[in-house]
Amino acid sequence: MSNFGVWQEMETAPRDGTVILVSAGGYVFMASWDFDCDFPGKDDDKDWINLASYDSEWGNYSTIEPIAWMPLPEPFKK
Repeated sequence: MSNFGVWQEMETAPRDGTVILVSAGGYVFMASWDFDCDFPGKDDDKDWINLASYDSEWGNYSTIEPIAWMPLPEPFKK
């Protein structure tokens, strides 16, 4: 992916399940757009999910409200 290291507006973030870095609440998270988030209190089924927040008891991830995003870096290659 290109543009690693450059924060971009959330309106331009991919909403196809691609894993990206996002900035939310002063932190950086790995996140993905999830079309099938079904959380109590949510009025729609579309949310950004924090991929490091899986709760095995509830079987779901926590949602976040990011303000910016960037692509992940390319993997290390020898």
